[in-house]
Amino acid sequence: MQVDLVNMLKFRAFNAMDAFISAALAVLVPLALASRGVSIVSIGWVVALTPLVFTISRTLFASLADGIGTKPFFMLNAATNAAAAFLYMNATSASAYVSGRFLEGVRGGSIWAVNRLEALELSAERRIEKEFARLAGMRSFCFALGTIGAGFIAERIGFEGAFLGMAILGAAAFLLSLTVGSGGLHVEALHLILARLDVRKKSAKMWRSAACMVPAMSATTLPLSFLLPLYLNSKGFGYEQIGVAIALYYLTDASATQFAMRVKEMRDNAAYAALLFCSGVAVLVATDMPYIGVVLLAMGDGFCAVVWEAVIVHGSRGSKNSATDIGIMHIPAHFVTAGLLVAAGVIVSMFGFAAAFMLSGALMLTYCIMVRIELD
Repeated sequence: MQVDLVNMLKFRAFNAMDAFISAALAVLVPLALASRGVSIVSIGWVVALTPLVFTISRTLFASLADGIGTKPFFMLNAATNAAAAFLYMNATSASAYVSGRFLEGVRGGSIWAVNRLEALELSAERRIEKEFARLAGMRSFCFALGTIGAGFIAERIGFEGAFLGMAILGAAAFLLSLTVGSGGLHVEALHLILARLDVRKKSAKMWRSAACMVPAMSATTLPLSFLLPLYLNSKGFGYEQIGVAIALYYLTDASATQFAMRVKEMRDNAAYAALLFCSGVAVLVATDMPYIGVVLLAMGDGFCAVVWEAVIVHGSRGSKNSATDIGIMHIPAHFVTAGLLVAAGVIVSMFGFAAAFMLSGALMLTYCIMVRIELD
C-alpha cells in the first residue's frame, strides 16, 4: 500500500506539471498570434490542429499501452511539452505555431492514452469515476495556476520569457516521468495493435457513449481554448487580467467538480451542468459582467466533468482493452471539435463573439439531454 501511495503521489505530481504547462500554452498561443496581427479565422485554424493530432495519436498510443505499459507515454508527454514550448519561443512564422500545435496534440494524446489506465491501477477507490473526477479536479486547480503564471510572465517579460519558462518546466517533468508508470519500450506485434483498434468489435453501448461525448467536448473547448482569451482581449483586458479570469474559471471548475461528486444521480448533475453553463452564456452575451459569466460557465463545466467520467466508465465497462476503447470513444468528439473551432473563427468574424458563445450553450444543452437518456 505504501508503494501505491508513493506512486500515486508521483503520478499526480506529473499530472500537475502537465496541466500547468497545458493551461499556460492554451492562453499564450492565441494571444501571441493575435499580438502579431494574425486574423481570428487563422487563429481558429491553428488551434483546431491540436484536437485532430490528439485523437489520432491518443488512439494509437492507447492500443500500444495495452501491450507495453504506460511509462513510455508519460516520457513522450513531457518531452513534447518541452519541445512545443521551445518551438513557440523561437517562432517567427505561422508554420512554426502549426508545428507547435502538432506537438501539443501528441503531448495530449500521449498522456490521455494512459492517464485513466494508470489511475485505475493505482486507485483504491471503488467507484473509479470518482478517482477520475478527483484527478480532473486537481488538474483544473493546476490549470488555474498555469493561466495566472502565463499571464503574469507575459505581461512583464513578454511571450518569449513565458514560453521559455514552460520549456524548462517540461524538462523537469521529463525527469519525473522516468519514475512514473509501468512497462517500457519494446516492439509490439502489429497484428495485436490492429486487433485492438478493430472498430467492428466495439459494442453499441461504447458508440452511444462516444456520441454523447461529442457535444460536451465542443461546448467546453470552444470557450477555453479559443473564445474567452480573445473575447476578453477585445474587451480591453491585459494579459495578466486574462490569466486571472481563466484561472478563476479553472478554480471554480475544480470546486464545482468536488461538489458534483457528492450528487448521487448523474441525471441531476447533467441538469445542473446545462442550467449553469447556459446561464453563463446568457450573461456573457447580454451583459458587461464577464467575470460572472466566466464563473457560471465554469460551474457548469465542473458538473459536466463528473458526468463525462461516468459516461466514459459506462461506455468502457467490461472491455479487455480499456485504454484502446477509451481512446476510440474520443475520436468523434475530437474531429467535430476541430471543425467547430474553425467554424467558430468564421462565426466570430462574421457575427461576433455572442453567436459563438450561443453555439457553445446549445452544444452543452444537447449533451445533457443525450446523457440523461443514455444513463437512464
